[in-house]
Amino acid sequence: MINNLKNFIQNIFKIFGFKIIGIKKLVSHNSFDALHKFILKEYFEKKKDPIIFDVGANDGDSVIRFKKIFPKSRIYSFEPNDEILKNFDTNIKAENVIKNNVAVGSATEKRKFYFYNSHRISSFYPVVDGSKYQRLKVKDKKDFYTKDINVITLDEYCEKNHINNIDILKIDTQGSEAEVLAGAKQLLKDQSIKIIDLEYILGIAHNNANSLYDIENALNNYNYKLIAIESSGNIVSFSRYQTNLMYVRKDIYNKIKLMHEVDTDLKY
Repeated sequence: MINNLKNFIQNIFKIFGFKIIGIKKLVSHNSFDALHKFILKEYFEKKKDPIIFDVGANDGDSVIRFKKIFPKSRIYSFEPNDEILKNFDTNIKAENVIKNNVAVGSATEKRKFYFYNSHRISSFYPVVDGSKYQRLKVKDKKDFYTKDINVITLDEYCEKNHINNIDILKIDTQGSEAEVLAGAKQLLKDQSIKIIDLEYILGIAHNNANSLYDIENALNNYNYKLIAIESSGNIVSFSRYQTNLMYVRKDIYNKIKLMHEVDTDLKY
């Protein structure tokens, strides 16, 4: 009865050119939170204390989000903006969060970084002149400044800290996501990362930023498969369009295939 009513309402909206999309955190609604929980619970013995790497932690929104899903998780946060990191202790009241005031990339080096007043667009790459991203500025202040910062690789960090497994790797680095992956070649080769979430900006944002090809090339070489794209869109109607991608390692992808072959009924 309820399903029939839902279908009826959906059909009415379709007549007028609209579509209803669920917002509950369900796998069927393409919620990444629900996908994380489903994969780790169903395929990894109901894991409740995952190791999470948050690359491009910014002001800690992702830490708060992950702690709501996995309260016992151990989170390694990486953020080159030391001013933002100062807010962590004030804003984030959570245990097992390890802060790292460095950037993550393809090599251990010093590299110029563009710090924008709107810190969410700070990047290794400058923002395109005239773009809507560039308009995210603070009144009467210089738009950005540059500074040489320390860059590390995930391979090096994990080896140094004796970390052999990453359950979720989240990357939001405003255009250098493929470079983060390039610095994790050994982890990817060893299949030591289960789930990879990364932001991808299709919009008119940063000059010379990594492309989707760069990301796909980095991950396909190690048999990681794209299983979800969070939201659709286009840059014609929205020049700041961006979305999130989810990749999983080969054994998880094979289990998802098997699940469909036997017609498993999802309850998420």
